[in-house]
Amino acid sequence: MKKRNLVLGTLVIATALFSTGCAGKFSKGDFGNKMFSKYDTNEDGFLNKKEHLEIALNRFNRADDNEDAQLTKEEITDTRFGKIFPGIIENFFKKNDLDKNGVVTKAEIISNSKDEFIKSDINNDSKLSIDEMKEYRINSRFESIDTNKDGLISKDEYKQQKSPFGK
Repeated sequence: MKKRNLVLGTLVIATALFSTGCAGKFSKGDFGNKMFSKYDTNEDGFLNKKEHLEIALNRFNRADDNEDAQLTKEEITDTRFGKIFPGIIENFFKKNDLDKNGVVTKAEIISNSKDEFIKSDINNDSKLSIDEMKEYRINSRFESIDTNKDGLISKDEYKQQKSPFGK
């Protein structure tokens, strides 16, 4: 039973992330490679901490219409991304609103980006390959679905998940 749950969980994640081409900013395929290259400004094939932070700040600045260095749920909802994937807004605030005051500040984005960089840097070489970023995103998604933290995704956990792409 546990082996079946693990296989089911792995297939679910792989299907959700790769068959839709929505594995995050650096998904498998041409689009992900182009986006990785866009932020790899020194063209060394990796993202350093500064380049990784630029991704987060770029997204933040595009959403911060009134340029007050804060994002509200209304601002995120009004973005193109928020309109396409309304289910992700709750997850964005849960992850980035570190002081839980209902507003995500630029300082919180910077702090979270630094933490994410460290977690993504699997081989601890202070640079991220596209493969490290993909692996981190897959592992993070698995952990978010595995609510009882037993290393397996049961049918019930799968049914209860909140999709980052809306339901």
